[in-house]
Amino acid sequence: MLIVSDRAFMESYLIEQFKPSYDVRLLHVDDLQHVASLSRHYDTVIYSPVAAASNISHIHRLCDAMDTDTPENLIFISSYEVYGFEAYRGMTVTERDVPHPDSPYGRDLLDCERHLIEWTKTHIPISLTILRPGEVIGNGMTGRIRKMTDRIANGIYMHLPDYDGTIPLIHAEDLAKVASCLHGKCGIFNINDGCMHRRREVADAIAHRLNDKRIFVLPRKSVALLKLISHMAPSIKKSLAAMSYEATYDIAAMTAATDNCFTPRDVLAYLNSKS
Repeated sequence: MLIVSDRAFMESYLIEQFKPSYDVRLLHVDDLQHVASLSRHYDTVIYSPVAAASNISHIHRLCDAMDTDTPENLIFISSYEVYGFEAYRGMTVTERDVPHPDSPYGRDLLDCERHLIEWTKTHIPISLTILRPGEVIGNGMTGRIRKMTDRIANGIYMHLPDYDGTIPLIHAEDLAKVASCLHGKCGIFNINDGCMHRRREVADAIAHRLNDKRIFVLPRKSVALLKLISHMAPSIKKSLAAMSYEATYDIAAMTAATDNCFTPRDVLAYLNSKS
Protein backbone atom coordinates (compact mmCIF):
# COMPACT_ATOMS: atom_id res chain seq x y z
CA MET A 1 0.00 0.00 0.00
CA LEU A 2 1.17 3.50 -0.86
CA ILE A 3 -0.03 6.56 1.08
CA VAL A 4 0.53 9.86 -0.73
CA SER A 5 0.23 12.93 1.50
CA ASP A 6 2.07 15.94 2.88
CA ARG A 7 3.04 13.89 5.96
CA ALA A 8 0.78 15.95 8.17
CA PHE A 9 -2.39 15.15 10.11
CA MET A 10 -4.16 12.20 8.43
CA GLU A 11 -1.04 10.26 7.46
CA SER A 12 -0.35 9.00 10.99
CA TYR A 13 -3.97 7.86 11.43
CA LEU A 14 -3.91 6.01 8.11
CA ILE A 15 -0.63 4.31 8.98
CA GLU A 16 -1.98 3.12 12.33
CA GLN A 17 -5.10 1.76 10.66
CA PHE A 18 -3.45 -0.10 7.79
CA LYS A 19 -0.01 -1.17 9.04
CA PRO A 20 -1.25 -4.36 10.80
CA SER A 21 -2.49 -5.73 7.44
CA TYR A 22 -0.36 -4.03 4.80
CA ASP A 23 3.20 -3.19 3.94
CA VAL A 24 2.68 0.57 4.05
CA ARG A 25 4.97 2.86 2.07
CA LEU A 26 4.87 6.67 2.09
CA LEU A 27 5.32 9.25 -0.65
CA HIS A 28 5.36 13.00 -0.02
CA VAL A 29 3.29 14.98 -2.51
CA ASP A 30 6.23 17.27 -3.26
CA ASP A 31 8.26 14.24 -4.39
CA LEU A 32 5.74 13.42 -7.10
CA GLN A 33 7.44 15.91 -9.41
CA HIS A 34 10.53 13.68 -9.34
CA VAL A 35 8.65 10.39 -9.88
CA ALA A 36 8.15 9.27 -13.47
CA SER A 37 6.65 5.94 -12.41
CA LEU A 38 6.08 4.03 -9.19
CA SER A 39 9.07 1.95 -8.13
CA ARG A 40 6.94 -1.15 -7.50
CA HIS A 41 3.40 -2.45 -7.82
CA TYR A 42 0.95 -1.34 -5.14
CA ASP A 43 -2.37 -3.05 -4.61
CA THR A 44 -3.79 0.14 -3.09
CA VAL A 45 -2.92 3.82 -3.32
CA ILE A 46 -4.43 6.36 -0.89
CA TYR A 47 -4.25 10.08 -1.53
CA SER A 48 -4.74 12.35 1.48
CA PRO A 49 -5.04 15.99 0.36
CA VAL A 50 -2.89 18.90 1.44
CA ALA A 51 -4.69 21.74 3.18
CA ALA A 52 -3.92 24.29 0.46
CA ALA A 53 -5.82 24.37 -2.82
CA SER A 54 -3.02 22.82 -4.86
CA ASN A 55 -4.02 19.16 -4.98
CA ILE A 56 -4.95 18.97 -8.65
CA SER A 57 -1.31 19.34 -9.77
CA HIS A 58 -0.31 16.52 -7.42
CA ILE A 59 -3.14 14.33 -8.73
CA HIS A 60 -2.01 14.86 -12.32
CA ARG A 61 1.51 13.77 -11.40
CA LEU A 62 0.26 10.78 -9.39
CA CYS A 63 -1.87 9.54 -12.30
CA ASP A 64 1.11 9.87 -14.64
CA ALA A 65 3.21 7.84 -12.19
CA MET A 66 0.53 5.13 -11.97
CA ASP A 67 0.10 4.81 -15.74
CA THR A 68 2.69 2.06 -16.16
CA ASP A 69 1.62 -0.01 -13.16
CA THR A 70 -1.98 0.63 -12.14
CA PRO A 71 -3.10 -0.31 -8.61
CA GLU A 72 -6.23 -2.36 -8.07
CA ASN A 73 -7.66 0.15 -5.60
CA LEU A 74 -7.44 3.93 -5.35
CA ILE A 75 -8.82 5.83 -2.36
CA PHE A 76 -9.14 9.60 -2.60
CA ILE A 77 -9.96 11.59 0.54
CA SER A 78 -11.95 14.60 -0.63
CA SER A 79 -14.20 16.87 1.48
CA TYR A 80 -17.80 17.92 2.02
CA GLU A 81 -16.67 21.33 0.73
CA VAL A 82 -17.07 20.09 -2.86
CA TYR A 83 -20.84 20.50 -2.47
CA GLY A 84 -20.59 24.22 -1.73
CA PHE A 85 -22.13 26.05 1.18
CA GLU A 86 -24.81 28.13 -0.51
CA ALA A 87 -26.23 25.65 -3.00
CA TYR A 88 -27.55 23.26 -0.33
CA ARG A 89 -28.22 25.55 2.62
CA GLY A 90 -30.95 24.03 4.80
CA MET A 91 -31.05 20.79 2.80
CA THR A 92 -30.12 17.14 3.16
CA VAL A 93 -27.18 16.42 0.86
CA THR A 94 -26.58 13.02 -0.72
CA GLU A 95 -23.85 11.81 -3.03
CA ARG A 96 -26.28 12.12 -5.93
CA ASP A 97 -26.45 15.90 -5.54
CA VAL A 98 -24.45 17.94 -8.04
CA PRO A 99 -21.48 19.72 -6.40
CA HIS A 100 -21.35 23.52 -6.56
CA PRO A 101 -18.18 24.39 -4.61
CA ASP A 102 -17.80 28.01 -3.58
CA SER A 103 -14.39 27.79 -1.89
CA PRO A 104 -10.94 27.40 -3.49
CA TYR A 105 -10.38 24.17 -1.53
CA GLY A 106 -13.72 22.73 -2.60
CA ARG A 107 -13.12 23.59 -6.25
CA ASP A 108 -9.63 22.10 -6.11
CA LEU A 109 -10.86 18.80 -4.66
CA LEU A 110 -13.75 18.57 -7.11
CA ASP A 111 -11.26 19.01 -9.96
CA CYS A 112 -9.28 16.13 -8.44
CA GLU A 113 -12.36 13.92 -8.21
CA ARG A 114 -13.31 14.56 -11.82
CA HIS A 115 -9.80 13.93 -13.06
CA LEU A 116 -9.57 10.64 -11.17
CA ILE A 117 -12.97 9.50 -12.43
CA GLU A 118 -11.92 10.13 -16.04
CA TRP A 119 -8.50 8.56 -15.48
CA THR A 120 -9.96 5.36 -14.02
CA LYS A 121 -12.25 4.97 -17.04
CA THR A 122 -9.15 4.30 -19.13
CA HIS A 123 -7.55 2.07 -16.49
CA ILE A 124 -10.23 -0.55 -15.90
CA PRO A 125 -10.70 -2.52 -13.63
CA ILE A 126 -9.29 -0.14 -10.98
CA SER A 127 -11.70 0.55 -8.11
CA LEU A 128 -11.98 4.25 -7.19
CA THR A 129 -13.29 5.12 -3.73
CA ILE A 130 -13.97 8.81 -3.06
CA LEU A 131 -14.56 9.85 0.55
CA ARG A 132 -16.19 13.19 1.34
CA PRO A 133 -15.69 13.72 5.08
CA GLY A 134 -16.98 16.62 7.13
CA GLU A 135 -14.59 18.57 9.33
CA VAL A 136 -12.00 16.11 10.62
CA ILE A 137 -11.13 16.23 14.33
CA GLY A 138 -7.77 14.98 15.59
CA ASN A 139 -4.22 15.89 16.53
CA GLY A 140 -2.81 18.29 13.94
CA MET A 141 -6.21 18.92 12.33
CA THR A 142 -6.47 21.43 9.50
CA GLY A 143 -9.14 23.38 7.65
CA ARG A 144 -12.06 25.38 8.99
CA ILE A 145 -12.22 23.49 12.29
CA ARG A 146 -8.55 24.30 12.92
CA LYS A 147 -9.23 27.99 12.31
CA MET A 148 -12.10 27.89 14.80
CA THR A 149 -9.90 26.12 17.35
CA ASP A 150 -7.10 28.67 16.94
CA ARG A 151 -9.53 31.55 17.40
CA ILE A 152 -10.91 29.96 20.56
CA ALA A 153 -7.40 29.33 21.91
CA ASN A 154 -6.45 32.95 21.21
CA GLY A 155 -9.58 34.30 22.90
CA ILE A 156 -10.96 35.99 19.76
CA TYR A 157 -13.82 33.61 18.94
CA MET A 158 -17.29 34.78 19.99
CA HIS A 159 -20.77 33.27 19.92
CA LEU A 160 -23.25 35.26 17.83
CA PRO A 161 -26.91 34.93 18.84
CA ASP A 162 -29.07 33.53 16.00
CA TYR A 163 -25.97 32.46 14.07
CA ASP A 164 -25.77 28.85 15.12
CA GLY A 165 -25.49 26.68 12.03
CA THR A 166 -24.38 23.07 11.84
CA ILE A 167 -20.95 21.51 11.32
CA PRO A 168 -20.50 17.91 10.06
CA LEU A 169 -17.77 16.17 12.04
CA ILE A 170 -15.75 12.94 11.92
CA HIS A 171 -12.84 11.87 14.07
CA ALA A 172 -9.60 11.18 12.18
CA GLU A 173 -9.41 7.64 13.60
CA ASP A 174 -12.92 6.92 12.30
CA LEU A 175 -12.09 8.38 8.90
CA ALA A 176 -9.12 6.00 8.69
CA LYS A 177 -11.35 3.10 9.80
CA VAL A 178 -14.02 3.84 7.23
CA ALA A 179 -11.31 4.07 4.55
CA SER A 180 -10.39 0.52 5.55
CA CYS A 181 -14.02 -0.65 5.54
CA LEU A 182 -14.69 0.86 2.11
CA HIS A 183 -11.38 -0.35 0.67
CA GLY A 184 -12.09 -1.85 -2.76
CA LYS A 185 -15.65 -0.51 -2.92
CA CYS A 186 -16.18 1.75 -5.90
CA GLY A 187 -18.22 4.89 -5.29
CA ILE A 188 -18.54 8.27 -3.60
CA PHE A 189 -19.35 8.37 0.10
CA ASN A 190 -20.27 11.14 2.52
CA ILE A 191 -18.42 10.57 5.80
CA ASN A 192 -19.43 11.99 9.18
CA ASP A 193 -20.59 10.76 12.57
CA GLY A 194 -24.27 10.96 11.65
CA CYS A 195 -25.07 13.65 14.22
CA MET A 196 -26.23 17.22 13.72
CA HIS A 197 -23.77 19.36 15.66
CA ARG A 198 -24.59 22.99 16.31
CA ARG A 199 -21.73 25.47 15.90
CA ARG A 200 -22.09 26.75 19.47
CA GLU A 201 -21.96 23.23 20.89
CA VAL A 202 -18.86 22.42 18.85
CA ALA A 203 -17.10 25.62 19.93
CA ASP A 204 -17.95 24.98 23.58
CA ALA A 205 -16.67 21.40 23.35
CA ILE A 206 -13.40 22.58 21.81
CA ALA A 207 -13.11 25.25 24.50
CA HIS A 208 -13.59 22.50 27.10
CA ARG A 209 -10.65 20.63 25.62
CA LEU A 210 -8.62 23.84 25.81
CA ASN A 211 -8.76 23.91 29.62
CA ASP A 212 -12.29 25.35 29.61
CA LYS A 213 -11.38 28.43 27.63
CA ARG A 214 -14.07 31.06 28.02
CA ILE A 215 -16.06 32.08 24.94
CA PHE A 216 -17.87 35.41 25.11
CA VAL A 217 -21.25 36.13 23.53
CA LEU A 218 -21.50 39.16 21.28
CA PRO A 219 -24.43 41.40 22.34
CA ARG A 220 -27.44 41.32 20.06
CA LYS A 221 -27.11 45.04 19.30
CA SER A 222 -23.58 44.44 18.04
CA VAL A 223 -24.77 41.49 15.94
CA ALA A 224 -27.51 43.70 14.43
CA LEU A 225 -24.86 46.29 13.57
CA LEU A 226 -22.67 43.65 11.94
CA LYS A 227 -25.62 42.47 9.89
CA LEU A 228 -26.32 46.06 8.83
CA ILE A 229 -22.79 46.82 7.66
CA SER A 230 -22.33 43.37 6.09
CA HIS A 231 -24.04 44.64 2.95
CA MET A 232 -21.07 46.97 2.47
CA ALA A 233 -18.40 44.58 3.75
CA PRO A 234 -18.24 41.29 1.78
CA SER A 235 -15.87 39.66 4.31
CA ILE A 236 -18.33 40.22 7.17
CA LYS A 237 -21.22 39.01 5.02
CA LYS A 238 -19.28 35.85 4.18
CA SER A 239 -18.45 35.21 7.85
CA LEU A 240 -22.06 35.63 8.95
CA ALA A 241 -23.24 33.32 6.18
CA ALA A 242 -20.71 30.68 7.25
CA MET A 243 -21.80 30.87 10.89
CA SER A 244 -25.47 30.40 9.99
CA TYR A 245 -24.87 27.66 7.41
CA GLU A 246 -26.96 24.57 8.05
CA ALA A 247 -27.15 21.31 6.10
CA THR A 248 -27.28 17.56 6.72
CA TYR A 249 -24.89 15.25 4.87
CA ASP A 250 -26.55 11.89 4.46
CA ILE A 251 -24.36 8.86 5.28
CA ALA A 252 -26.78 6.10 4.22
CA ALA A 253 -24.43 5.03 1.42
CA MET A 254 -21.51 4.71 3.85
CA THR A 255 -23.64 2.73 6.30
CA ALA A 256 -24.88 0.35 3.61
CA ALA A 257 -21.44 -0.14 2.04
CA THR A 258 -19.89 -1.02 5.40
CA ASP A 259 -22.71 -3.55 6.01
CA ASN A 260 -23.72 -1.67 9.17
CA CYS A 261 -20.62 -3.02 10.90
CA PHE A 262 -19.04 0.40 11.48
CA THR A 263 -20.47 3.13 13.69
CA PRO A 264 -18.36 6.28 14.06
CA ARG A 265 -18.15 7.89 17.46
CA ASP A 266 -20.19 10.97 18.32
CA VAL A 267 -17.41 13.57 18.02
CA LEU A 268 -19.12 16.09 20.29
CA ALA A 269 -19.54 13.49 23.04
CA TYR A 270 -15.90 12.53 22.55
CA LEU A 271 -14.71 16.12 22.94
CA ASN A 272 -16.83 16.68 26.02
CA SER A 273 -15.71 13.43 27.64
CA LYS A 274 -12.12 14.61 28.00
CA SER A 275 -11.29 16.72 31.02
